[in-house]
Amino acid sequence: MVLVVASLLIGQTQGPLKEPGATVARPRNSTDSTTGKDAELPKIPSKLKKDPQLNKGGDVARFQTDVDIVTIDAAVIDNKGRFIPGIPAGNFRILEDNVPQQIRKVDMGEAPLTIAMVIEFSNRFQRYYSYTWFQTLQLAWGFAESLKPEDYAAVVAYDMRTEILTDFTTDKAKIREGLDRLKIAAFNVGIGARCLEMALAYAKERVTFGQPIGSRQGIQWMLADSEVELMAARLLVQQAAWVADSHQPIRNEAFVAKLYATEMAQRVSDRALQIFGGMGYTREVPIQSFYRQVRVWRIGHGTSEIHRWMIARNMLKS
Repeated sequence: MVLVVASLLIGQTQGPLKEPGATVARPRNSTDSTTGKDAELPKIPSKLKKDPQLNKGGDVARFQTDVDIVTIDAAVIDNKGRFIPGIPAGNFRILEDNVPQQIRKVDMGEAPLTIAMVIEFSNRFQRYYSYTWFQTLQLAWGFAESLKPEDYAAVVAYDMRTEILTDFTTDKAKIREGLDRLKIAAFNVGIGARCLEMALAYAKERVTFGQPIGSRQGIQWMLADSEVELMAARLLVQQAAWVADSHQPIRNEAFVAKLYATEMAQRVSDRALQIFGGMGYTREVPIQSFYRQVRVWRIGHGTSEIHRWMIARNMLKS
């Protein structure tokens, strides 16, 4: 016990060392023991120091960092396989080789849709190649255009000729191609039928000089010509459909039906517009819209001139 107290007293009388050893914060300058001066060692030049004489050309040190931003789709489900929505963003962690990664943003995503567009034309509810057929095609096209790029869709024709027109795909071009196979000729027959229906009703209702305009021979001839051409176009389209159902070559029948139906629709819509007069040119009635819609089909999917050339070539070959 006495020795311990003595050692403490010696330490107190001695005090701290005057020249403590070198520390990390303030390294001591080494001195030469013979001269007492600081030893000047040669310094190693660094390419990273801001010296314009050194940082020239290929001597410049360059650093490059690659940062990849990836999108991760994640779904949280319970033990019964049901999705758990509304999880806060702070509850997600991403590790790469057990190293936490930075999460820049967490968004609530939507799973892609998988849709089979079964387009049915039942003769119990609507007539083939009628205006209701045209409306069905319009709705199908509108729905197809509303699909997102990641959505899958297939187009199936039912009760006309049951056929998968387009298998499940995300390619909008293939979906449009499948829908195109449902219309063209039938599309124009449907519009022509609707134009004639509206023109006939207006000819009965519109009264000028005390009589309905339908009682005048000029209007009657326009109605009669439209009915004849419409029935002929409908029969041509039905014949082409029958040939297709029989698995026979359909090129010539398709050319004839498309050529006649598109030009028929143009003539019928023009007569309907003429019967309606100035009102038909306004947006109060859809005649002006029908007129513009059928006009493009004399150009799209082969112009009328191309179809005439194809029909004549097939005739000369036979």
